Amino acid sequence: MRRAAVSVPELSSIKVDLALDRAKTIRVLHVDDEPCILKTTKPILEMQGQFHVDTASSVEEALEKMKTEEYDAVISDYRMPGKDGLQFLRKLRGEGNTIPFIIFTGKGREEVAVEALNLGADGYFNKKGDPETVYCELEHGITLAVERARAELGIWQREERLRAILASSPDAITISDLNGNIIDCNEAALRQAGLSSKEEFVGRSSFDFVAKKDRGRALENMKKAYNHGAINSVEYTMLRGVRKEEYPCELSVGVLKDSSGNITGFVGILRDITERKKTEANLRRLANIVNDSNDAVLVLDLDGRITAWNKGAEKTFGYDEDEALEMNFVKIVPDDRKQEISDLFEKVKENVAVESFETKRLAKDGRFLDVWVTLTKVYDDEGNVNALATTERDITERKRLQEKMIFSEKLAVIGQLASTVAHEIRNPMGVIRNSAYFLKMRLKGNSDEKVMRHLRIIENKVDSTNLIVSDLLDFARKKAPELQQTDLNVIVKGALGNLYIPENIELNTKLGEIPRMLLDPEQIQRVFLNVVQNAVEAMPEGGNLMIETSKTDDSVEISFKDSGVGILQENMPKLFTPLFSTKAKGLGLGLTVCKQIVESNCGSIMAKSKVGQGTTFTVKFPIQTGDALKGVF
Repeated sequence: MRRAAVSVPELSSIKVDLALDRAKTIRVLHVDDEPCILKTTKPILEMQGQFHVDTASSVEEALEKMKTEEYDAVISDYRMPGKDGLQFLRKLRGEGNTIPFIIFTGKGREEVAVEALNLGADGYFNKKGDPETVYCELEHGITLAVERARAELGIWQREERLRAILASSPDAITISDLNGNIIDCNEAALRQAGLSSKEEFVGRSSFDFVAKKDRGRALENMKKAYNHGAINSVEYTMLRGVRKEEYPCELSVGVLKDSSGNITGFVGILRDITERKKTEANLRRLANIVNDSNDAVLVLDLDGRITAWNKGAEKTFGYDEDEALEMNFVKIVPDDRKQEISDLFEKVKENVAVESFETKRLAKDGRFLDVWVTLTKVYDDEGNVNALATTERDITERKRLQEKMIFSEKLAVIGQLASTVAHEIRNPMGVIRNSAYFLKMRLKGNSDEKVMRHLRIIENKVDSTNLIVSDLLDFARKKAPELQQTDLNVIVKGALGNLYIPENIELNTKLGEIPRMLLDPEQIQRVFLNVVQNAVEAMPEGGNLMIETSKTDDSVEISFKDSGVGILQENMPKLFTPLFSTKAKGLGLGLTVCKQIVESNCGSIMAKSKVGQGTTFTVKFPIQTGDALKGVF
């Protein structure tokens, strides 16, 4: 069965090389009932170098051999016992076998030759005649027939591949002439165009299916394809169905060429990108949402390198995108949280689920931030985790407000309890103090120093307790100062006279010449008592306490310097915070009340400390001018 070449080539031109590779053997099956003919023909043909000849003495034997062997051509006698050559040919062609078939007979008649050719024979040669002429013609006929068959097979295979591509492609494929008129298409093209049959499609101009706004550009691109051989992935708005509904499409075009290399038409691949456009729009919206989010959104590879950084991250952490993309994530992680990050990445690599959690981050300006972190694993095409997206919400202010609210609630409770607690504590404290005083008077002159020392300890602890109660009351009611001319040196001495200083603490004072100040002496003495008491408690093993007053240009300073255990640097910002205490049994109001009193007397108080070296508290009051004093007296 002959297969003619068609004009539908692959996406580029198809050039069929009809030249047979002469070095390739042609396998021939020679069928003849005369053994002498078989014996002489075989070596003559094989002497040509390119033939390998197998023989069969009957059609039946030949058919059996063809079941197990592959041949490029068959040479058959016409008249043979049983089935003759034409019957053999008729059977092969009836079964769809297109192997080149040549009649090689000594009984040549014109009507036999015509019938053979009509049945699909590829040649008809007479055995009679000059052997050199006969076998040269036979060799030439076999070669031409095999060359032609192989060429047709190549074309057929290409056509089949093209048909398979056209049929299986989800994209529309059209073939058009040089004017853009459609001459063929696949089923996908019909579906995409909203048509039901090729009759509605073939013969129409390709430009009929392009929206008017894009037709001029489509024509220009067709010219480019003609001049350059192809154009790729150009987007157009196309028309679908009788209603000519518009939809987005991506088009690639290549040229078709004939065997001489002349351009004969175009092949176009059209992809409906409606869904892709929707996806891209959704992704853009999502990207805008992520990029403009107030939350920090960043993407990390599994080594912690930052690969994406949104505006929220810039605002939260202070690094712009260019800086961040050159950083490792650990740069925004405090030192005490780095192990947390290491453990986190291990969980991600092991595909362990990670719940949202609260942690700390370090901003560019050195601030520590409280953040709420939600992690999302990013997978590659094979389903492996290859990155980590993290959304981090700054909750620093929210936590501060929550803590402030909780603290305010605590303070409200303290205020409600202050008066009751003060009354209940001060009454027994008064009894204890009076009893201690009675015993001192009764034992006056007693030589037992141990007893007298314990009585002093009792009095000191009573004074400390009363001071705590006063702090509690003052904190709750914030009493306004009663201002009067005050000598701070006298206040210092008075405070020291009311406190018990252990013998293992060396007390030194350096009281300079300072002006009288407009202050509440009772409140200021409370401050000094509290600061000195703290200094004493900070030196349980003994030490030095230096108290100094001095005058600067516009203020008076009172410093209390101890050589005690010192205060941790992390506790320094919370030193004057209500209810914060470094003491195991401290109430945490003493320094808060001191700060309130000093500030209500227009002063300031500050502290410096180093662990193991001690702490210095400095109280500073501005020197009032004469005009300011006139406003009071």
